[in-house]
Amino acid sequence: MIISHKHKFIFLKTRKTASTSTECALNEICGPDDIATPVGDLDEELRLGLRPRNYQYRPPLWSTEWPNLFSRYLRNGKMQLDYYDHVPAWRVKKRLGKRVWNSYFKFAFDRNPWDREVSWYSHQFAQGRFTGNFAEHMRRLPGHTVENFEIYSCNGEVSVDFLGRYESLETDLAKVMDVLGVEARLKLPRANSRTRGNPRPYREMYDDNTRDIVAKTYKREIELLDYSF
Repeated sequence: MIISHKHKFIFLKTRKTASTSTECALNEICGPDDIATPVGDLDEELRLGLRPRNYQYRPPLWSTEWPNLFSRYLRNGKMQLDYYDHVPAWRVKKRLGKRVWNSYFKFAFDRNPWDREVSWYSHQFAQGRFTGNFAEHMRRLPGHTVENFEIYSCNGEVSVDFLGRYESLETDLAKVMDVLGVEARLKLPRANSRTRGNPRPYREMYDDNTRDIVAKTYKREIELLDYSF
């Protein structure tokens, strides 16, 4: 995730949308006072510009965020105090305040959910987090999802100024640069390529049942960006 005070933008990092590559590229135009969260050690080698910085955060004692942080700690033993990779819009808004949030250009990217789910499965399998086949993976839904809508929305409403598509990432990123008045045309490195993707076309991974599971689970994203199988 990046918050650029230099160019007044907020990049919300979604899952399985080449977001690490995008973050590494965007970092090139950011300044020393901007907020840039760390990525994996191997992908840090691809980062252009300055290293991760300014992502440490401590809510003030009177912050209304503390109950949520304690609840998270009780659930999974983690208290997410810093800015981090896939921090949701509502948390960024709370930490920055309405003035900064409303005045900065906010953007994110999403991906065809049927394609994204195959990429998510391949990523989980490559890292040894799930060793079953794709059909077994699909039986875990909707309890185990790769949820992007919750990252770029607040209270069920899209909260970014621009929501681009993974399928047209370079073109959409160039549109963002035009809006920001940045002349640089960013070159996207291939981050996370070690665990990405399945050589088979994603449609070949599905049957009628698993196709419908994705359609129901990710209905919001499908309708929002008019995706189809």
